[in-house]
Formats: sequence, structure tokens, C-alpha cells
Amino acid sequence: MRMKGVSLVAIAALLVGQTGNLVGQTGQQPAKVVTMPAGTRVPLTLVSAIKSKSTKVGDTVRAVVAFPVTAGDTLAIPAGSFMEGTVTKLVVRPKGSHQPDVEIHFTRLLFANGYTVTLDANNEQAKADSPAPDTMVAALIAAVDSVGNFALFGQTISQSQPTPPPLPQVGPSPGPIIGATLGGIGALVIAGILFGRHRAGQDAVLLDAGWQFQAVTTGALVLDGDKVRAAAAMGN
Repeated sequence: MRMKGVSLVAIAALLVGQTGNLVGQTGQQPAKVVTMPAGTRVPLTLVSAIKSKSTKVGDTVRAVVAFPVTAGDTLAIPAGSFMEGTVTKLVVRPKGSHQPDVEIHFTRLLFANGYTVTLDANNEQAKADSPAPDTMVAALIAAVDSVGNFALFGQTISQSQPTPPPLPQVGPSPGPIIGATLGGIGALVIAGILFGRHRAGQDAVLLDAGWQFQAVTTGALVLDGDKVRAAAAMGN
């Protein structure tokens, strides 16, 4: 009886150990959480162009993450992930400025493995380097004024100097050549002004595809560390 009792205890202990191993093998470990604090800057590259006429407030905007974003020493957003949002403000030429005013509210983050997270972020003000059409027109008008001032200056000098005796004329008269040159310059200036006015009425590109800017998160973002690492591995 004593040996039988010992055997039963040993069998029970063995069953308990095997059950514990089974739970340990099938049980899931909690995923490591990555928390990205509010105010984190995410470098982005615009995927689709934003235009002066065809782009409207409420239109969807997509950008790709240009460089990896970390939370401390931990990877939070791999490069190549996408951020989606909508245009919340679009002013082609704000008062007192020739630069467009474009505001984008990003609401979704998409990783390469299909992992999707809701977020709240806004773009930092994007400034286009190319001059607006009115700026080019003003520059052309200034060029015309400078040419006119130069001509008047030359005329004043010629009037203040005594008139020398005429030299024998060799070749064609310079009058028609000067007139043709000035006429050509005037035609080019007028054509440039008309071209600038024409562009002003077109669907101009305000921010072209490939434009680089930053979005700033307005709240903390909690991410699944395992899914983030899996997405990063797909990009390698």
C-alpha cells in the first residue's frame, strides 16, 4: 500500500509538470508595447501632388515615411510606412505672401505588413520654393523698368555731351538695328507677361509629388512592438 501511494504521487507530479509545459508552449507572451510621445516629428515625402484647382479641402493625401522614427532606442515607424490624411486648409496665395498655405491632418498609419494604427498628426507648414506666377510677372516688369531707365540714362548722357562731327557711315544704319533689338526685347517681355497670366489661371502644382516635409503628432501613439519589427523586417 505504501509503495502504491508513492507511485500515485509520482504520477500526479508528472502529469502536473507536463500540463505546465503545455501551457507554457501554447500560451502567448504579451507583445512589447512601443509608445511614441506627442510632439514626435515624422519626416514624410508627398506621394501625390497638391494642386491649386483640382485639390479641394477634404481630399485624401498620402505620404511615405522618409526616415525611420524611434521612441527612445526602440524603432517605432520604419521607413517606407505610409501616412494618410485629408486636406483641412488650402489657400493658393495668402494675403501678403506668394507661398501657398496647405494644412493636412493625418489620421492613419499603415505599415508594410498591413498593420494599421489610428493617429493624430498635422503637417508643419510646407513652403514651395518656386515663385508664384505674379512674382514672375513682377520680375519681368522690373526688368522692363530697368531697361527703360538705362535707355533714359544713356539719353541724358548723350544730351550733356557736345555733339561730335558725324563719321562716314560704313555698312547699314544703326537706327534700324537698335529698333529691331528693342522691339525683340519688348516682344519677349510681353510674351513672358502673357505666359505668367496664363499660368495663373491654370491648375498649378502647389506641392509636387516627392515634396519633403514633416508631420507632428498631437497625441501619444501606442504601437505593437512585434508588428513593428515584422514590418521593418519586410523592408530589409
